[in-house]
Amino acid sequence: MTNFKDFLKEQFKEDKDLEKDFYKDLEKSRIAIEITAFREKEGLTQAELARRVGTSQSAIARMENADYQNYSIRTLRKIAEVLDLELLVSLRDKKLPAEPVLKPHNIISLQEYRQKSRSDSGGYKFQGPFFKPQNSTMGV
Repeated sequence: MTNFKDFLKEQFKEDKDLEKDFYKDLEKSRIAIEITAFREKEGLTQAELARRVGTSQSAIARMENADYQNYSIRTLRKIAEVLDLELLVSLRDKKLPAEPVLKPHNIISLQEYRQKSRSDSGGYKFQGPFFKPQNSTMGV
């Protein structure tokens, strides 16, 4: 029995355009689904979210459509702020396993960074694959 990942690998070997389209559609769908899910979790209508973001209800409706392609970082940042979310944008090498370069346990919020900077005269010492740990007492 073949799992879905193996099935996709086989399909992608035969059709590179299929792979490109698959990941493009997956990315678009993910953003649309996340906006809708978090908006509904907060109990907001599209019109209420639009008012808080400073846009129109129809703009929110477009962004909640998986076929929409014109997301801007600026607008996504506003939506994240209104919904009290953290916006994460990342790039990864498609040839490597689907794993973020910086794992969530290595990432801290801006608020945590500010608190740590105030409490530790040395500030926060980043840790992860691109950073060498400089202070092992951080607990990250």
